[in-house]
Amino acid sequence: MKKSAPSNTDSTIDSRDVIAHIAELESELEDLLNGFHDAQDCVENNRSQEAIAAMPELEELATLQKLAEEVEQCADGWQYGATLINVGYFAKYCEELVKDIGDLPAVIPDYLVIDWDATADNLKADYTEIDFDGTTFYVR
Repeated sequence: MKKSAPSNTDSTIDSRDVIAHIAELESELEDLLNGFHDAQDCVENNRSQEAIAAMPELEELATLQKLAEEVEQCADGWQYGATLINVGYFAKYCEELVKDIGDLPAVIPDYLVIDWDATADNLKADYTEIDFDGTTFYVR
């Protein structure tokens, strides 16, 4: 079963999935090159929208390569598994992180309320903001 491509709608993205998908797209280069001649004809005849439609994988590859280049500069563990966290999921991610690392007691009385959005804002200082195709992600 083929794994779905990393997307800017994902809650989290493992850098290894991005690397693997880039490799997969690059290995399909021969198929892309077959479509290149059709795309080139479209461009030469001022039909750029048709050119893009003739090679959708090329656009996806360029988007993922741009993401990889940007994140590689700020995430030391890119090749080994850096996690990109969608801005819309960041507060939940921080809650899970705080619980996983043991900074929170296992049992919390019902009368205590934790402001996870404020906690996430405090933790943002340890993360770098990345744009992935119009969506903000955080990475360390």
